[in-house]
Amino acid sequence: MKSVVEDIKKGSFKPVYLFYGEEAYLKQQYKNRLKDAVLPEGDTINLSIYSGKGIDVEEMIAQADTMPFFAEHRLLLIEDSGFFKNANQQLADYIPSIPEGTIMLFVESEVDKGSCFIVALQTGNAHFTPEDLQNDSSVSSTADLDILPMQEEIELPDDQAQSANKPTILLVEDNEEILNMLVDIFSPTYEVYTASNGLKGWEETQRLQPDLVLSDIMMPEMSGKKMCYKIKNNVNLSHIPVVLLTALSSVEYAIEGYMYGADDYITKPFNIQLLLSRCNNLINNRRLLMKKFRKQQSENPVIGNAVSHADKELLDKAIEIIKNNFENQDFNMNVLAAELAIGRNKLYARIRELTGMTPNEFVLKLKLDESIELLNNHPELNISEISDRLGFSSTPYFTKCFKSIYGIAPLNYRKRD
Repeated sequence: MKSVVEDIKKGSFKPVYLFYGEEAYLKQQYKNRLKDAVLPEGDTINLSIYSGKGIDVEEMIAQADTMPFFAEHRLLLIEDSGFFKNANQQLADYIPSIPEGTIMLFVESEVDKGSCFIVALQTGNAHFTPEDLQNDSSVSSTADLDILPMQEEIELPDDQAQSANKPTILLVEDNEEILNMLVDIFSPTYEVYTASNGLKGWEETQRLQPDLVLSDIMMPEMSGKKMCYKIKNNVNLSHIPVVLLTALSSVEYAIEGYMYGADDYITKPFNIQLLLSRCNNLINNRRLLMKKFRKQQSENPVIGNAVSHADKELLDKAIEIIKNNFENQDFNMNVLAAELAIGRNKLYARIRELTGMTPNEFVLKLKLDESIELLNNHPELNISEISDRLGFSSTPYFTKCFKSIYGIAPLNYRKRD
């Protein structure tokens, strides 16, 4: 239901909530989310926690009847009580008369929807909206582990926050509830795409080339580790950060994840702010590297943003092909893409990603850098011959391009000493 989501957004809460289901870490996330919304940070005085079977119901009711201490709400958190499998009549009779300001949150592993206790939770409809009553007349006062959207604003660095385009993230998860939760977490600051298993994730990564991939490990069709390995060993995709998300928490599993090439490894249950911070940091660090390498282009323009061995291999091969075709008037980006065995659109994206330039700008830069070498070390070649050797359509055009980059005409550059 959407009622819990709306309650958190509006800050208006019902007296009773029930979270149940098999996904323990999901219940943990939603429990913390609701608790943080109900109570001020650090408020332990108005929080009472009860866990396990054999809870003293009279003591719990006494706490529920106690007015909040200098706060708007008192929260009773009851976990794995068994009340929803074996009804407690005393508590069932008390529920309809919960005092204003008291909230009872039940977090259970198992629920018998046919129990009389569940029926008791539904009495007293005055505190429900008409929409709530229409949604589900059988359990309208409970929350069936709704997916709660995490709406905290995540502060991004200025260059990212001011960007017209959000960074793109591909979420790969076979559990629909978890996937929806992740979508809600990342939607405020990312352009989100999804895939329901590793194979689809691999296909979507090739198609989208997102800024980051966040993936579960245990999935049908293809595991997250295998997908990560394929991404990191693909020359066109290896630059994309991959974060693996798993319930397997041992050091051995973490090491194995990193061996498959993962950039980060996060265990469930995870802290939402920590998850966002790690993903943001991966993207921001890559952008900082790109900015740094762009500054170095005047000294070594072919380095670009090749921050991995695969990146460098792609650039080295592209540079070799371009230089071998300086004088080829028929050489174009389609030829380069075919030689590199990648699509033209992918070539454009990868060159732009690695160098900060379009492919045509990159080719021009290589030609002009080569012209510096020829001007310095081959005095026997005149300006027109250098222009022809580098494949410029005319000497005036070569001079214009050279001056636009270096601020001086080729002939004056040669005479500068």
